[in-house]
Amino acid sequence: MSQATNAYLEDHFDAHLARIREFVAQPTISTEDIGILDGAWMLRRYLMEAGFPEVGLVDTPGYPGVWASIDVGAPKTIASYGFFDSRPVGDRPWTYKPFSAALVDHPDHGRVVIGRGASSPKGPLVAWINSLEAMIKTDSLPVNVMLLLEGEEIKGSPHYPAMFESFKDRLSEADACFTGGMTQAGSGAVSVNLGFRGFLVLELRVSGERWGRGPGKKPLHSSLKNVADSPPSRLANVLASLTDANGAPLLDGLDEAVLPPSEEDERLISDLLERYGEEGVHGAIGLGNSPALGDIEGRELLMSYLYSPSININGVYSGYTGPGTEVFTVPEVATARLDLRLPPGLTCEHTLRRLRDHLDARGFEDVEIDVLADHDWSRTSVDTEIVRAVVDSYRNSGLDPSIWPYKGGGGPWSLYRSELGMPLMNGAGLGGGGSRDAGDEYLIVDGTDRVAGLLDSQKSQIDIVERFADM
Repeated sequence: MSQATNAYLEDHFDAHLARIREFVAQPTISTEDIGILDGAWMLRRYLMEAGFPEVGLVDTPGYPGVWASIDVGAPKTIASYGFFDSRPVGDRPWTYKPFSAALVDHPDHGRVVIGRGASSPKGPLVAWINSLEAMIKTDSLPVNVMLLLEGEEIKGSPHYPAMFESFKDRLSEADACFTGGMTQAGSGAVSVNLGFRGFLVLELRVSGERWGRGPGKKPLHSSLKNVADSPPSRLANVLASLTDANGAPLLDGLDEAVLPPSEEDERLISDLLERYGEEGVHGAIGLGNSPALGDIEGRELLMSYLYSPSININGVYSGYTGPGTEVFTVPEVATARLDLRLPPGLTCEHTLRRLRDHLDARGFEDVEIDVLADHDWSRTSVDTEIVRAVVDSYRNSGLDPSIWPYKGGGGPWSLYRSELGMPLMNGAGLGGGGSRDAGDEYLIVDGTDRVAGLLDSQKSQIDIVERFADM
């Protein structure tokens, strides 16, 4: 890293921290229709301040996205995926107001910024913009950069594919998809994720009107249940048919589409088992204190996690759902929200066909399938330049990253790999935070001897970009 870039980051540390706090203080909750447009305009301002000559909002049928581009005449170009909507506040206790962006002392991590979205996605996204600004303002940006950001990731990214299609010709000029991130665990450990599973979000809907049984356009009184059919009961039967007693999918033809592990995958799996041991896999994949499905452990658990499809019932709603809704009815409609995670080889299209066939074969032809989001899987080789740049940067910092063939969820970022064929590293860099799924979510500011702070995090992102440019 040049002395000028390093000095810029240090001189602008307070301004960069203030920018992060301002964005964390702006609610951006897509699932509750709160603040997404305001958040998009704020990102537009940040990118213009950072020196991007081309910045604009991208219209969609839902919430707008943000596009930015800068061409410095470099031999290589990176495209960046990002999102800026956060999870709802939730009902877990908060010591500080969720959108105060309070700067406080944490007992384990020194100074932190507390707020919903601080650790994911808002703090890391603005830190990435700060890093790009430092390179742009010091004339040291070694690659051309394009960013296409969305505000609907928590809703399943229903409109990102259309945005992607609008900019596909320009994005195809990129050599890699890379977004700076803050990915250290509380222990300081880092991991590299080479692949993403497919992600299919849908709703199954049973209506008395379509079924031709039970209540039609309006509910019946529950005193009639002994002589009337029930859409919620039918939906329960539908859901029970989808998986066996252990929760494994029962849709014919799913497993035959799954690709077996490649030679590279097998090497990485062996490395993971050697690193974590048979008993350590449970914690490494994030199960915590929860027992594994079927009580499997070790290699069997790891292989199931990586290469087995899943059908998750995310929620069911019908009739009485709380104050303000009707009580003592036979509801006329029942709906279940599902998300399916699909291993390599298993596409959303194939899965939907098998689901329709499964329902029809069991007499559930009337059950409607409403697809809310569908994103296929992707996989990047460990030998690609962007992956090597990330691994080399981590090792230069004294860290030995675990490398996973697949891990975590999936999303529209896989389009960069599946549609454009470019290597994909969706988020990498030092630094981090915690409590994303609880109250008092935080982003580490100053850092400790284990986890890097904001300044070193931004420097690590620049280091990765520079290493990639030099390869």
